[in-house]
Amino acid sequence: MKALVTGVLLLICALAFATGGIEEDGAVEWVAQEGPVTVGILAVTDRPIYPDNPDSMLFWTEYLLGDMNAEVIFYPPGESGADSPMQREVKSGNEPDIYLDYLGRVSEFANAKYAHDITPLVGQEVLDQYLPSYLSLLNKDGVQYGLPSSAWLSTMVVNITLLQRVGMQDLVDQLETTGRWSIDQFVEASRRVTELGDGYYGYCMFSATTGGDYWYLGFIPGFGANLYENNAISLNNEAGIAAMEFYKAYSDEGLSPPGAAARPYQEFLAAYHTGKFLATTGSSKLAKDSVGIAAEESGNSDYVFEGRTVSFPTAEGVDKAPIALGPNGAMIFNKGYITREIVDVFTTLTGYRAQIFWTTQDWRYPSLIELSNTHPDDREYVAAMNVLQRDGVWDMGIGLRTYIPVRQLVPPMFQAIYTGELSVREAVTRFEYEGNKILQED
Repeated sequence: MKALVTGVLLLICALAFATGGIEEDGAVEWVAQEGPVTVGILAVTDRPIYPDNPDSMLFWTEYLLGDMNAEVIFYPPGESGADSPMQREVKSGNEPDIYLDYLGRVSEFANAKYAHDITPLVGQEVLDQYLPSYLSLLNKDGVQYGLPSSAWLSTMVVNITLLQRVGMQDLVDQLETTGRWSIDQFVEASRRVTELGDGYYGYCMFSATTGGDYWYLGFIPGFGANLYENNAISLNNEAGIAAMEFYKAYSDEGLSPPGAAARPYQEFLAAYHTGKFLATTGSSKLAKDSVGIAAEESGNSDYVFEGRTVSFPTAEGVDKAPIALGPNGAMIFNKGYITREIVDVFTTLTGYRAQIFWTTQDWRYPSLIELSNTHPDDREYVAAMNVLQRDGVWDMGIGLRTYIPVRQLVPPMFQAIYTGELSVREAVTRFEYEGNKILQED
């Protein structure tokens, strides 16, 4: 039974309910709001959600809504293998007016079957305030079915102290000036670092589970490839095969520790802090916070190093490396009517006030263009925003209608490649077949 947490008093709305919505000519037929606007939040997101926890999305959602005529519905986690709480609500006809969550889950319902087209509701001038690649995560067949809010980013973080140690000051200067480098430069730097011996490597590849896959998948767009396009697998092409061959060659050469197929993300996270890895992936805070952490924990000053936030490396002929990210956002369920109050709550949860809060309090990255300079004195945050604005967002599957089951197929593909169970082409072809089968059944 879902727990209701009401953060505001109900306003008096005694007007009779009437059916309305979007007319064929695009005009909006507004109806009167009856009762509070309902906002659904799932317990499983990238922040803890507990009613008594002041550091939770639930707590801050109610704070942002203030005295608006709204009610926040807290959905506890579902059982493993069962329908998600929102799936159960939709099947029973009890879905909320607005669904606010991680976009990987919102996207399941952000489509013509369940959601309102928000363009006529908020106006094109509002959409123009967002980074286009952010909006594309919730755009299906040219229709905008929701709005993003803020996100964490998976940028590359480089140990420039190691680069200097192996005689690559020119590359350090290039990275600090442009934030960009090539695959060839990355591989050469990885070789030099690995040649130091004694546990030194370029990057810690892993693929045991889906956990943390957004960190290592960032090499794929650097080859101009995508996992998915138009709700279908799109990796089985020249760019995609080149990307997957890179992972295989990098691992086989020993530039990553052995055992990538069975390595969990926890080992990947720990590796960079040893000071013995050229690069890792994470938020721009990692570039600052990693400095000296290992030294403080071990008492060994040899581990002191400096990190820099840069883009993923790019292959020849590719000029952008879009960033994988974990965005929150919202959609409006289409129940056959729409009210101004629903849209007001929706834009409050995805607009300026919400984003300025999350970007200042939680160091997240905004989708609103005007907030791109939120932390001008934070070198690494600015560097990450520069990559985001220049290269855009890479959809690692968040825009799929059926993201989670297809995502489960990614680790087996990498495992088969790393272990030699299948050739690169065979593993990608299997992923394409199994993934498209799921997507076509959707």
